[in-house]
Order: sequence, then C-alpha cells, then structure tokens
Amino acid sequence: MTGALGRVFNALGPIVLLPLMVRAWGTEVYGEWLILTAVPASIMLAPDFGLVGAVVNRIAFLSAQGRDQEGVRLYRSSWVVLTALAGCYVLLGSIVAFWINWSVLGVSTITQTSAAAIIGWSCLQIFLGHQAGLVASVYRTVRRNPRAGLINSLGVAATIGAGVATVLSGGGPVLCAIAFTVARAVLLLVLLIDARRIQPAYVFSFEGVSWKILRPHLTPGLGHAGLPLARLVQNQGSLVILGALLGPTAVATFQAMRVLSNAIKNILTLIGGSVRIELSALLGEGRPDLVQRLLVRNCQLGAIASLGAIALVLVAGDKIHHWWLGGHVEYVPMLMNLLLFSLLPFVFGEPFSLFLLAGNRIHRAVLPLIAAAVLSSACLALASAMIGVTGAGIATVCWELAAAAILCKVALSERTLTPSYFRECLNLHSLVGDLRMLSSVALSRLGRSTAGA
Repeated sequence: MTGALGRVFNALGPIVLLPLMVRAWGTEVYGEWLILTAVPASIMLAPDFGLVGAVVNRIAFLSAQGRDQEGVRLYRSSWVVLTALAGCYVLLGSIVAFWINWSVLGVSTITQTSAAAIIGWSCLQIFLGHQAGLVASVYRTVRRNPRAGLINSLGVAATIGAGVATVLSGGGPVLCAIAFTVARAVLLLVLLIDARRIQPAYVFSFEGVSWKILRPHLTPGLGHAGLPLARLVQNQGSLVILGALLGPTAVATFQAMRVLSNAIKNILTLIGGSVRIELSALLGEGRPDLVQRLLVRNCQLGAIASLGAIALVLVAGDKIHHWWLGGHVEYVPMLMNLLLFSLLPFVFGEPFSLFLLAGNRIHRAVLPLIAAAVLSSACLALASAMIGVTGAGIATVCWELAAAAILCKVALSERTLTPSYFRECLNLHSLVGDLRMLSSVALSRLGRSTAGA
C-alpha cells in the first residue's frame, strides 16, 4: 500500500505542477524547462552503468538464501564505486553545460547561465536518486519494503510540495531545480538514518570492498541501464527533438497531453511497483508458480484499469484538459487518442519487463529495445516535421508496440513462465476469486482492529 502511495504521488506531481508552472512562467519558458531537464535525464544513467538495479536485486536474492555477509560486501563495494563514478559525472556535466549553446534545442528565453545551472542541479538530483535506490536495498533484506515505500512516498510528497511552494512564491526554473534537489537530499538523509537503525551491518564502509565483487554484475547492470535508456531516448528524447524542430511551445503542448496519459500509466503500474520488490526474493526461493501468478494479476488489473481510464478521457478529455490548464495550452484530440492507445501495449509488456528486471536478465532485451527507441525517435522527427506535434503520438505508439513484442519474446525464452501465461491472463474468473479473498482478509483484519480498539 505504501509503495502504491508513492506511485500515486508520482502521478499527481506533474498534474499539480504543470498548470502552476505554465501560469507562472508562460508556455514558452515551461517548454524550455522541459527541454533542459530532459538532457540530464537522458544521459545520467551513464555513471552507475545500471549497477544500482542489478545490485539491489542481487542483495535481495542473497538475503532470501541466507547469504547476508555476501550481501553486505556487495552493498559496500557498490556504494564506493558508484559514488565515485557518479560524483565525477555530476561535476563534469555541470562544467560542460556552460560550454554548450542550448539555443540549438529551441532554448532562447532562459539564459545560458540559467540553463547550465538547471542542468547541473538536475544532474545532482538524479545522483541523489541513485544513492537513495541503493540504500533502499537494505529494507529488502529484512522484508521491510512497506517501510521503505512509506519513506519514499513522503519524500515524493515533500518534493512536490517544495516545487509548489517555489513556484507560488515567484521562483523561476533555477530555484525550482534547487528546491527539487534539496528535497531529494533530505529524503536520502532520512533513508540513511532509518536504514542504519534497521540493519546496522549495512553501513557505508570500506571494509570488504572489492571491484571483483561488482564485475559479475556489469552485464546485468548494463541491462538495467539499457531499459530506462531506451525509454528515455523515446520519452525525453522526443522533447529534445520537438524543441529543435517545432520550438518550446510544441514541447509544452505535447507534454501536457502526455502528462494525462502518463498519470494513467503510473496508476496502472501501482501493482507492478509493489510486486517487483518481491519478485527477486521469490526467484531466489525457487517459486516460479507464484512469480507467474503475480505477473498475470498485474496484467489483468492493468488492462481493466486502462480501458476504464481510456473511456473516461475519450468522453471528457477536452473538458478535463480545459479545466486543468485553463486554456493556456492547446488540446490536440488526435494526439491524445494516440497516447491513450499506446497504453494497451504498455500494459501487455510491463509484466515481462518486471520479470526480466527482477531476475537480472533484462540485458538480453537491451540492444533490440535501444534499436527500437532510436527508430521511433527517427519516426518522431520525420512525422513531426511533416504533420506537427501529432507525429510524436505516432512515434509513441510505434515504440510501445515494439517494446512489448521484444520484452514478451525475451521473457518467454527464459522458460520460467509457462505457455499457460496468456491463457491465465484471459481468465478473469480467477482474478475475481483472488480479489474476493483479499477483501475478506482485509475486512477480517479491520474487524479485529476495531474490536481491539
């Protein structure tokens, strides 16, 4: 539940901040802000080589097998190496940002100095997120995932609050970037203090640190970096391409449409985010039957929720958009319809992504995914130049269809999921039975709590 709360906050953040930023800064400045923050988001995966995701899964796997000492050594080794690499990267990125002419991407209202500052603070913010992800692995060793989820959810809420307070007080894009970074730093500090109290052995130390311990995780780590990189090439890369071809106003229009579809996507991945943290341990315990069952339920619930959300937006999307942004940003019905359609292949492919990430096997899908992302970006550039911002929606659909097909093929080749997977996804009767069981358990616990009170 606490992990789901964090997903809800992540979905609500852009919905709350976008209209405030547009009204305070104007559509053009907001579009330039999107372009600049997309740059570090697209390249900041480099310093950790995806090792955070691979290491966190391996630590959970070792803990499930009772090999805690190996997990501690892996944790300390990854902290030393990743902090050194990422620290150098943040410094280098902040310096290089001053020497690049950002006007080639359509940035003209925000000054060169402010643009470099936004990128520098954004790099630091992502670095802090990497560190928080590593610290969160401590909670997985003792199955205290809800506690980590609660802390992370409060951190996301604090970050949104910091952004809202900054914009309402008249702060510009640079101050907003600083506020987000400070909020991330506070979250990391809270996690460090709390995690050390829960698992004293998992402290940052040079004892037992060895590069050899990390070397086996480089290949799966590249896979963990490759999947977000492929998605960022398509998602953030689309903002950069649109900015260069059509200008920041088109970027703001596209992002406003995409925030609505991404909010639905975040809601659809509520269950996925909660089951992923359990999948590594289940694989370590040798429970493929339960792994498949969780993935099936994730796909079923996602499909049901997506169809309901799509119906709502198709019927009242323009009214929702106008109420939300007050007419400051254009509503493009065809673009919205394309983005909604892209949710269906996403729902189908996301369970396979969760499975491959949990088993540190995602690297097998990386090269095809990156190739698909590059092709979709080329499609976006061509379509946008020919038909405008709607072309970005066509590229999004192409990307989601290709990604779902690639993830499906690679996941099924692992032999952990049985051929009955698709048949089970269509069996909604079993889903209703599970939901009834969960409801009964929840009501029973609520009754006992009420009686105790």
